[in-house]
Amino acid sequence: MAAASFKGSLGYWDSNQLCELSPYWHPPSPEWIKLNVDASLSCNYNGGIGGVFREYCGRFLGAFGIKCTHWDSSQVELLMIFSAKRFIQDWMYDFKGITIEGDNKNIMDLVQEIFNKKFVFKGHSQMQDFSFLDGFNQVLFHFVNRKSNKLADFCANYARSFDLFWDVLGFNEVPPLFVSLLKEDSLRSSFT
Repeated sequence: MAAASFKGSLGYWDSNQLCELSPYWHPPSPEWIKLNVDASLSCNYNGGIGGVFREYCGRFLGAFGIKCTHWDSSQVELLMIFSAKRFIQDWMYDFKGITIEGDNKNIMDLVQEIFNKKFVFKGHSQMQDFSFLDGFNQVLFHFVNRKSNKLADFCANYARSFDLFWDVLGFNEVPPLFVSLLKEDSLRSSFT
């Protein structure tokens, strides 16, 4: 295993994952919301993009998934950030900020650079349009452990078959496994 430096601490990498990252989901700062995002791509180019919104008390705000077809997993991972603009509601801008988390370090670093205008895609202006985030006072991008991103992963994999948008958990269309994973995250986040 290769050793790497990450934010001043020495850690070990395994499949683009730093072993020292917390395996548990943590709520955002008070009066913030968090969006966990993920993408999934099969060998037949069948893909899905997923995300889950929660607020600082861990309360579920919504989940989405978009079916897509693509050959490049990095492009699908990048599209997951920009797909969020379809699901951000006006009332979400009342929060102090948004934290966007994903489990692909390279993509999260790239998106942060694009957002900070330190990187420009030539010929891909739609990949630079972060105007949908302008309504937030602050925007943070974080790389997280794959285990703490289970709900977004679930949505991305589910979306390989069906588009989804869930903002209420009481309906039959929300799979029981999703609700179970959400409860597990909520219980763990209250004790960590």
